[in-house]
Amino acid sequence: MLVVGGGTTGAGVAVDAAARGLRVALIEAADFGAGASSRSSRLAHGGLRYLEQGAIRLVRESSRERAWLLAHAAHLVRPLPFLFPLWQGDRVGPGRLRTGLWLYDRLATRPWPRHRWLRPTAIAGAEPALRPVGLRGAGLYWDAQVDDARLTYELVRAARAFGAVVLSYASLDGLTGETGRWTAAVRDVPTGAVQEVGARVVLNATGAWVDRVRRLRDPDAPSRLRPTRGLHLVFPADRVGLRTAVAFLHPVDGRVLFALPWDGLTYVGTTDVDHPDDPAAAAVTEEERDYLLAALNALVPRAHLAVRDAWAAWSGVRPLLARSDTRHPSAIPREHDVWADPSGLLSIAGGKLTTYRRMAADAVDVAARQLARLGRAVGASPTANLPLPGHPPAGWDALCRAVEAAAQALGLGPAAGEHLARRYGTGAFGLLQRVAARPDLAAPLVAGRPDLGVEAEHALLEEDVLTLDDLFARRLHLLVETADGAVAAAAAWAPRLAALWGGTPATARAAYQVAVARTRPLRPSFNTD
Repeated sequence: MLVVGGGTTGAGVAVDAAARGLRVALIEAADFGAGASSRSSRLAHGGLRYLEQGAIRLVRESSRERAWLLAHAAHLVRPLPFLFPLWQGDRVGPGRLRTGLWLYDRLATRPWPRHRWLRPTAIAGAEPALRPVGLRGAGLYWDAQVDDARLTYELVRAARAFGAVVLSYASLDGLTGETGRWTAAVRDVPTGAVQEVGARVVLNATGAWVDRVRRLRDPDAPSRLRPTRGLHLVFPADRVGLRTAVAFLHPVDGRVLFALPWDGLTYVGTTDVDHPDDPAAAAVTEEERDYLLAALNALVPRAHLAVRDAWAAWSGVRPLLARSDTRHPSAIPREHDVWADPSGLLSIAGGKLTTYRRMAADAVDVAARQLARLGRAVGASPTANLPLPGHPPAGWDALCRAVEAAAQALGLGPAAGEHLARRYGTGAFGLLQRVAARPDLAAPLVAGRPDLGVEAEHALLEEDVLTLDDLFARRLHLLVETADGAVAAAAAWAPRLAALWGGTPATARAAYQVAVARTRPLRPSFNTD
């Protein structure tokens, strides 16, 4: 089985198929998770807003998968309390929201904190930065937060552990044949060398690129996608002033937005705009930026936030399924679909980050039916009982205490230990062993941030890093979690990267400057020189 696409869905498909005993190869044209899988809202959530669309089945499935993630990737996924305030004039009233939260609680599939309703006086104590005028009350409920890029890479590791061949920077340049006898032309992006790969089944899991890949086999294949773009803005948390995650309604169009905490930052999103162009060209637009900025200033008016206060932004393209109607993108259902073109090429699109495992199982089920017609029996998905690499078998609290103790024994603070445990799970002990051998790697990469030099060393040696963008955008998140994109740290590590993969430090730095500029094109005070 050949899987095309190394985002969360494609990597999840590779895990599922390999765990069922299939011979699997996965190819990704860029870095793992370089598309929407590293540009999400970083939520593992049931999807409260989808209840308005009557998508009960989707919310139930998402809630079930949220519970699965918490139980099988406890280092990457953590429960997160949300405040959902309402003001006079909002399109949703307290009664409707409380009913929705009650139903949301009922759809949770594990012991889960129930929502509470807070009066304005209680809200003032919990979140004093919120606009007090016209405040009617707020629901306090729970969802979960996830490191999307790290989740994707842990799936890559899991697929390899089950025997899959998983390659980044391997582009599908041509596809011929049909079910049972496919031939794929795969190009090694760094060298340009092309190799033919044979497969009995091909699964296209390229997200917003799904239609483009389909047309490699059938140039006249009709479009199945309606791609939409989503923007997030990143601010220092102390400039915003929020203490917890907040879901809120945009004051102009009533769309649900989020202001979310992350390691001393607050990021706000997201927009939902049609994007018919190249997904790789998704850029930050002035209109979307101002849309989010206006909403955030209405939420926390005393902050007086301006464009210059935003450290960075990211924009990703969702592979939504096209519908016959022309409804607003936000109203398009987030269900997924797996289908076969006349040639037998399988594709999967739609869905949500939270439901990647269910999507992967459904995709491999369809592939299994194709293989059954070719005489190859395939069993059921085993992933319901398979924890992800790094998952702490004794639970998050026990792991965190152990890693903190090991970090303190090396002279690192407890915050460093918790950071390593959260990102690497049980793998944190391996990084601490590197620090014991080389104490210089205990230094932070950027002052004031928790990321350590040992993480860059580990990523360069062990985690398929070929560019500084791979390192600082996805293995770490410093590209969008620092005011300047961590350009000094990137410059310091450029010689090490060049020594491993060829090229020159100057070339690596120049390519990284492009990535930095892409996340800050509308910040007038920023200069990439």
